[in-house]
Amino acid sequence: MIASKTNGLSDSVVDGVTGLLVPQGNPEVLAKAMEGIILDKKFRLELGRKAYEWSKNFSWDKSANQFLRIIFKTIEKEREVLFVRKLELAK
Repeated sequence: MIASKTNGLSDSVVDGVTGLLVPQGNPEVLAKAMEGIILDKKFRLELGRKAYEWSKNFSWDKSANQFLRIIFKTIEKEREVLFVRKLELAK
């Protein structure tokens, strides 16, 4: 995989391990990266293997569970804040 160094994509690709990150808007660097992957079969296969393993960290189930944990933590913190405010008002 070749991706631009932009928010989101640079969080999903480990440069030189699961893919290559190139500067956005630089076609010369993009072409060099493409050429490198095309010409180096061993590197290409290794990137593919590691990208596949890395992709297992991004399943919908894992993402949904992480999102739910964040929501539940936020709700719990809000409950604590409301409880403290209620105690302060009762004084």
